[in-house]
Amino acid sequence: MESTQRVSFKKSEKRTALDRTASFAYLFTAIIAASSLVLIAVFLLVKGLAPFFKTYAENGTTFRINFFSFLFAFHWYSLPSESGIFYLVINTLYVSLLATLIALPLSLYTALFISKIAPKICGTILEFSIELLAAIPSVIYGLFGREVICPAVDSLAQSIGLSSKGGLSTLSSAIVLALMILPILTSLSVNAMNNVPANYLASSLALGASKTETYFKVIIPSSRSGIFAGLTLGLGRALGEATAVSSVIGNAGSGPTFDLFGTSATLTSNMLLGYSEAVGANADIRFSIGLALILLIIAVDFFLGLIQKRMERRYGQE
Repeated sequence: MESTQRVSFKKSEKRTALDRTASFAYLFTAIIAASSLVLIAVFLLVKGLAPFFKTYAENGTTFRINFFSFLFAFHWYSLPSESGIFYLVINTLYVSLLATLIALPLSLYTALFISKIAPKICGTILEFSIELLAAIPSVIYGLFGREVICPAVDSLAQSIGLSSKGGLSTLSSAIVLALMILPILTSLSVNAMNNVPANYLASSLALGASKTETYFKVIIPSSRSGIFAGLTLGLGRALGEATAVSSVIGNAGSGPTFDLFGTSATLTSNMLLGYSEAVGANADIRFSIGLALILLIIAVDFFLGLIQKRMERRYGQE
């Protein structure tokens, strides 16, 4: 009896020691993840604000970067001339919004087909194919946009009597971004629609609603949390994409640009196209653009969160 108790006690001690070791491992990995985020945030904050506290000397000219000109100017020139990002912020939001308007309906219809209409085998193949799109590198999307989408946009512009610089335009970048965020939106929408209880569909059909009415009035509203999650992640990628956008958008030095067939520029394209050649103040200011981009993404996510909460309250009351 005593030997059995001793064995049980030893096993209990081993389990306790194993649990403690596992707890320390979990804590260690959590600290690493959190520290990485904090490190990146601090690095970007310090490097992004530093240019406004420095005095630069280039080509015999001494100058300081004006913070308010940087925020609100509508032109981007090589320093020490005026350099501002306000038009870049507007262009970034505009292109990302266009991309979302293109991708959102396509993703919702595709998700409905995969989750509720297609045979299981067909739906599985389609879902796998769409998920593969998310694994394609940004540079491949950029090459595809440059060689396929830009010529198509240029032909479209010429067919309606307009001109474009070989298709380098706002519309081309919006289409490329739409292709890039489509897998994220579709995958999360499919998961959300698959999680809608089957009795919702059956009850709606039993009450006399058609399948189409059920899809749009029951399935999609019931999947709004997953759809908003996909929208948030998709917009985050659209706002932060650099390589693909830089390949197809051109490089406008002023703005904002609302012409679909005109060249434009975003925060990310400005950072990417100028950083490799920039030195001194022009190099340092790219970190300030990066800081502005992070703050813009946080603001957009916060705004989407407010919309989601408002919709939750509205549907909750109904």
